[in-house]
Amino acid sequence: MTQTSVLSQTQEAYSSIGVIAWSPDGTTLALGGFFEGDLAIRLYDADYNFVAQYQVDGGVAFLAWSHDSQRLAALINATNRDIQVWDIASGELTLRISQEGGSSSNTIAWNENDEYIGSVRNDVYVWDTQTGENIAHLTEDVSIARSIQTFVWYTDRETLVEADARQILRVWDVAMTRLIQEIELDLFPVSMALSPDGSQLAIGGSRGEIVILDAANLETTISTTQVSDAPLWKLEWSPLGDKLIAASSSGNISIIDTNMSEVVQIVPIATDGFLEALAFNPDGESLLYATNPYRVGSPTAILSDVASLESTSIIDELIQVVEIR
Repeated sequence: MTQTSVLSQTQEAYSSIGVIAWSPDGTTLALGGFFEGDLAIRLYDADYNFVAQYQVDGGVAFLAWSHDSQRLAALINATNRDIQVWDIASGELTLRISQEGGSSSNTIAWNENDEYIGSVRNDVYVWDTQTGENIAHLTEDVSIARSIQTFVWYTDRETLVEADARQILRVWDVAMTRLIQEIELDLFPVSMALSPDGSQLAIGGSRGEIVILDAANLETTISTTQVSDAPLWKLEWSPLGDKLIAASSSGNISIIDTNMSEVVQIVPIATDGFLEALAFNPDGESLLYATNPYRVGSPTAILSDVASLESTSIIDELIQVVEIR
């Protein structure tokens, strides 16, 4: 999602949030968007106190922390949709990866030991995080332009799983640039998330469904849950792996109990503006989100027996926080 969420505005300078990302160690919150009219990334500590600001030359489409929380990568909406990497300790931009021709998906991700970053330009490309060199192009035939919708790294550092517009799930050995497995999906994939322990793969579909697969045997379906009537553009597991949050293009945030395979709580957003970004807080007991009041979603059906949660504002009313009961 791009950063168009205008929550504090004057005619001359306004602030907006389009991306929210906590560091894996839970100490630093990164926000991408406009801040008093400047395109930037801002960092806050765990108590939401301002720490630093990084200027960028385009909109922030995605933020991804390294697993050791020492580096932050951003996908920038500029001519070539560069990947820019900052060292958190020094605050310096240490790497810029130019993706010629841009990228076709707002997703970038580090592998488990932070050696590689994956991005999408029809196919998945893998980059060395020290040199910026492209070390792998995951395709069996370079003459065929595929449309990868989403991907995740497995915890073994070398395995990557992607899903494309033809509803095919592929498993790759990145080190060997070798296709390991192909599986046909029963849904059009929009988003994907691996559970914290690496045992379950959740896939969000274009018709509001979530399918959870056994990550060790992707032909085994653990559960299917109908969450919305619209595409699920964002999935995220709670730190303990007992819940998922799902954002639909119609505007609501759904909280799913993965043990019961049920939507247990909903945060209705559609009437307040268009949902732009969300993330679990590190404690797993609350979540953050940002909306754009100048874009309004089409309200989706809300289950009558599901509790609706209320929010409070933080960080100059740029972000809403919701306590999960």
